[in-house]
Amino acid sequence: MDQFGKCVIEKIFDVLNEDQITLLFELITKDLPKFQIACKKQYRMQSYTKYDTSSYDRKAMDCFTYALREIVVPIATSHYGSYAILDAMASECTLVATNKSGCFVLQKCLSISTLELSYLLICAVTNRVTVLAPHQYGNYVVQYVIKLRLGEVNEAIVNQLRGCYVDLSINKQASNVVENLLIFSTQKNVDIIVQEIINSPSFLYLLQDPFGNYVAQTALECSKGALYDALVSTISKHYRILCTDQYGKRVLDFMCGGAKKFYAQFRRH
Repeated sequence: MDQFGKCVIEKIFDVLNEDQITLLFELITKDLPKFQIACKKQYRMQSYTKYDTSSYDRKAMDCFTYALREIVVPIATSHYGSYAILDAMASECTLVATNKSGCFVLQKCLSISTLELSYLLICAVTNRVTVLAPHQYGNYVVQYVIKLRLGEVNEAIVNQLRGCYVDLSINKQASNVVENLLIFSTQKNVDIIVQEIINSPSFLYLLQDPFGNYVAQTALECSKGALYDALVSTISKHYRILCTDQYGKRVLDFMCGGAKKFYAQFRRH
């Protein structure tokens, strides 16, 4: 539990083979009450969370997992224990968030942690958003963070993704991230996203995309004033192409309440 002693333990782990690690795990976890006390301490818990346990053999992991199962609640409810758990997850955020089970666990941790503790994970997600947004599991974590409506966090995510909004909008997973940014961010951030999209040479392609058309509809719903007018005007320029396209027609219908109504409006101009 000593800050210098934990350095010795870390060095020992670095030089042991698999059989020796298994034996050390058995010794460490043999006395569960003492193991629990150790895990609640800042320096010892940092030692336990430092290692990539995926390289250990099955016997060692079974031993360690059994011990953790017995004491996980007391650890999670202690100050250093909960911090160390979240700190370990934050340091391996990409690995956890892109895992089918891990993305659920990460969201659960965010939902039950105090804002102070969860900020470790939120910052980690924000810094890795370009990787997580298009991922089949990682995108759920990004969406969860966006829906927390933390102004500075959402602004940071918007800025991280600049230059990528068209590509993200036509991606099955990432299109949901873009839609949530439009819905749960400030109008300033909506302006950034929509302006980038409508100024892109690929805007028409986005309108005709199976996923991009939903982003366009959400953009119409979230835009206001001059931005909304610019978006409508840009979409209208492509009317003749969109009215014969499966997905383009959905954008027109959403914009004007039906293709026929829009066509009459279009002809008047």
